Order: sequence, then C-alpha cells, then structure tokens
Amino acid sequence: MGTTDPQSAPIAPGIRASDADRERTAAALHTAASAGMLTLPEVDERSQLLYASRFRHELEFLVRDLPTDTPPERTSVVDGTLGDHVHAIWAALVGLLVACGALARKHPRITSAAVLTLAVALGVLLAFAGTDMHEHIQKTGTHLTPN
Repeated sequence: MGTTDPQSAPIAPGIRASDADRERTAAALHTAASAGMLTLPEVDERSQLLYASRFRHELEFLVRDLPTDTPPERTSVVDGTLGDHVHAIWAALVGLLVACGALARKHPRITSAAVLTLAVALGVLLAFAGTDMHEHIQKTGTHLTPN
C-alpha cells in the first residue's frame, strides 16, 4: 500500500525548506565531495533526496554525518591583525605630513590642496576603519590591544 503520490502523503510536522536551504545543503555536499568525504555516487544519491525534500529536518538528515566546523569567512585579502593595519596607516600619515611640509615651502597653494585632499581621504579611511574595528569587537568580543 505504498503510494508515491505526493497528494496522498501525510504532511510531516516541521518547517518547510526553501530553495536557499536546499542550495546551502547542496553546497555542503559538494564541499564534502571535493574534500574526499563523499564519493560521487553518494553525492548523487543525497542530491536526489535533497531536491525531493520538503522540510528542513530532511535536509539536516542528508548532512548530519558531515563535519560542521567550517573555517570562518575571510573579510580581508590582506593578512595581519587590526593593530598592524593601524600602525601602517599611522606610518603612511607621518610620511605624507613630512612630504607636505617639504612641499609647502616651495608651493603653498598646491600644498593647501594636497592637505585638504588628504584630510578628506583620512576622514573616509577612519570612517571605514572605525566600522571595521566596531565589527571586530562585536565578532570577537576583544578590543585592540598594543602588541
């Protein structure tokens, strides 16, 4: 008396899975396959079940034997701590100030324009750096401390 008619199947309790949920699960399966945790036939079998699933708990069943500890997302291409970036910014600012001082003696108008441009750029830079510092503190719960 096993029917495959979706209309006659009992409705399982749970939260319905969205297309985005299915795509995240599919990505986890493909990542596991590329890491050698699943064979191609296993991925095919689970993918068929994946796209036939209706509820989130059915998706969780497909990846429950896979590790969930994924590396944290990288927010920056450049390696280094936040303190390293702050020190680099300060070094660049000191260099620019020395250069502006030397230029001011010979070309005061050009120096005024350059200093104004640098001030605006610094303001924008600090606004973004401040946002990044705030996000860093929220994510890690730690403040920037000197080395």
